[in-house]
Amino acid sequence: KSDLWAATAAIRGRTGTVWLFDPCRITFQAQGFWWNPLASVNGVEAAHRLASHFVLTVEDQSKRELWGPAAQTLLTALFLAAAATPGRDLNDVARWLDQPAMPAPATLLDAAGYRNLASSLMGTQNGAHETRDGIYETARTAAKSLRDEQVMRWVTPQPGLPVLTPASFPGSTDTLYLLSESRHYAAPL
Repeated sequence: KSDLWAATAAIRGRTGTVWLFDPCRITFQAQGFWWNPLASVNGVEAAHRLASHFVLTVEDQSKRELWGPAAQTLLTALFLAAAATPGRDLNDVARWLDQPAMPAPATLLDAAGYRNLASSLMGTQNGAHETRDGIYETARTAAKSLRDEQVMRWVTPQPGLPVLTPASFPGSTDTLYLLSESRHYAAPL
């Protein structure tokens, strides 16, 4: 909540750096850093975990349906393809979601040694059009934050701004405030 940030940020700033992640602009503060969610994606499980944060926003646990799990598998593949390839970021994932037949992500996965996931992605891409389109539309809906340029500035390279490295936090005196509106499409980030 912004009131917690407002009441404690100056105090926390006396002992370390204060990082404010506010892609919804709740506090109206200027962006002071960017963070790469793909930096910690070093394998299928890490990509799956990242994808799960997005799919939770659209999956209906009360129904036994294939769209949520299939969208999570698709996002897992796309996140890992981008993470495993230098120079790629979440902008690439957004483009790949718009082009279901694009072979690039499967090719990148295969080249990075993720042959089974590459094969799974190709199976999705070459499946029945109705099924493929349903999976891709569910994934696009789950990852709708990738469509907002303002949100994407927080999670893609921004010249002149420092990059947040979460692994450095445990040994530091820094403070990170994570703000988003309830059920906002940036919440998975």
